[in-house]
Amino acid sequence: MFRISLYILALVALLTGLIIGTLNSEPVQVDLFWWQFTAPLGGILVLAFVTGILSGIFALFVVRVMPLRLSLRKALKNQARLDGASQANEAASTKDV
Repeated sequence: MFRISLYILALVALLTGLIIGTLNSEPVQVDLFWWQFTAPLGGILVLAFVTGILSGIFALFVVRVMPLRLSLRKALKNQARLDGASQANEAASTKDV
């Protein structure tokens, strides 16, 4: 089911890109400080959309995923330390018996 919905989503994205590219085919000049180029408006729109999505994913990763990974690593390290201490205490208590 997931694979079918992924194919449908990819097809919709492809058709949307084709429609945007076809309906906005006039060339525009883009000036990015030291780099200037001319490209079709539809291509620039799709490029801006993709760039925005990738920037959002990167920001989400930096703001949410990285801190969660760091706290998980710290918790696992503390758990391993506590497990080692409890095993040492158990070994010492069985040795006394």
